[in-house]
Amino acid sequence: MYFQPEHLELLPFLQPQHLQNPLVQPLLERFYSLHEKLHHHMLAHNLYLFPHLVGGQPLSLLSVTSLIEGGLLCTRYLRAAGICTNVERLMGLEDVHSATRVQPRRHPVIELRLQAQHLVVEFVLSADAWWDQENLMGRLSLPRYYEQFYECLMQLDDDFRMGFWQGIQLHELHLPVRHLRRRPIFEEWMRTFEVSKDNLRIGRWYTLDDSALREAHIETTLLSDIKALYALYLQASWSGENSYRHLYRKQSSV
Repeated sequence: MYFQPEHLELLPFLQPQHLQNPLVQPLLERFYSLHEKLHHHMLAHNLYLFPHLVGGQPLSLLSVTSLIEGGLLCTRYLRAAGICTNVERLMGLEDVHSATRVQPRRHPVIELRLQAQHLVVEFVLSADAWWDQENLMGRLSLPRYYEQFYECLMQLDDDFRMGFWQGIQLHELHLPVRHLRRRPIFEEWMRTFEVSKDNLRIGRWYTLDDSALREAHIETTLLSDIKALYALYLQASWSGENSYRHLYRKQSSV
């Protein structure tokens, strides 16, 4: 396996003050190396995602799915820093003067997250990313884009999971994609989603002994997942060319 037991034994107890501990360095180096290789492949495949840097480093102990720091290791990939800053200003956050003030939770994110029992690759549109949530729901109000979103979802493997919960653990209130292939279930599931209240999450949860995570396969495995999730990410991510918030606002005011 890419991550060995000796890499993982300290993970559940990992806190910011432990990052300089020599015992933790092999785990950090292993995860950082995986990130570097994946990001190189992502850019080569025209996936315009960039790691959120904290103190110049792409590794974090804070997932966009949770408010609690520690007990995990992740990299959060999002749009370019300048675009993030502009979007946060559009959200009314006038104190965001530079990329260092950007909060990943306010943006569509594809997160690679290592935790005690799983390696997770997940597209997350958190409740704090309400600007992009409104954009996605406005876009989905148009039948052709609703179909496009559903078709992208159906391209995922059966064991991808979709839900609207918060926290790093896999909540029981989720559905595997294989269940969503029954169109009425998907439509009913989407009707339960509440903008600015729920986290929209679609991802894959690998147990750490999964053969797909062997060193010979892990880059190909994760890159394939990220490419599939990127198609969904693009539909949610607001831009001048992908601007449908007005449709959501119009519907919500009726």
